[in-house]
Amino acid sequence: IHFSSIHAFQTESSDMILDESRSLVETTKTIYEFSKAEGEREVLKAVKEGFNAVILNPTAVIGPYDCRGSMLGQALLEIYQNKLPFLVSGGYNWVDVRDVVAASIQSVESGRKGEKYILSGEFCSLKELSSMISKISGSKIPVLVPVSLARLACPFFQIYSSMIKKDPLYTYQSLDILVNSPVNISNAKAKKELGYLPRPIEETLRDTFNWYGENNFIN
Repeated sequence: IHFSSIHAFQTESSDMILDESRSLVETTKTIYEFSKAEGEREVLKAVKEGFNAVILNPTAVIGPYDCRGSMLGQALLEIYQNKLPFLVSGGYNWVDVRDVVAASIQSVESGRKGEKYILSGEFCSLKELSSMISKISGSKIPVLVPVSLARLACPFFQIYSSMIKKDPLYTYQSLDILVNSPVNISNAKAKKELGYLPRPIEETLRDTFNWYGENNFIN
């Protein structure tokens, strides 16, 4: 099983349906996206030589058991604890780690050699995500600012993050992803062949913060 990413695929119009037939990114994309695409190309070369492999393409993975404190998990905690200074327009497709794991296990039995399977969940804007978290925690919904203004603040985030030795909250790349993220990502193939059934994002968020609270991630 090769774990790739939804970022391995070319991003076209945000409202076009993205499925496994979409072409892989080329060198004009970011290093992260290009490395994911190159990884897939190498796996597919090996498949042609007889290697038995399937490729999984999850979207933004969140959920409980985040014991190392992932970047996405840290962002959720910032919103939960009223520490996020502002939100920007745009959003992303979020998927529960438990659903990704279940599909991974099932792919051993049901996955077809050389095939790709998109493991997407539900698209939510940052504002919608923050609203869901607010219902769980009672936290305030951060102010929404234009992406252009957030871009101007990126250098200051970089300087501040270097001082406190943490990853910056927003970067030019992360802002581009939020603005250009495809809204319609199809997981029909995974549902049909792997029995994939992603749960609602509200359930994921509630379980995630319950786990964070039980394991002292929430101050």
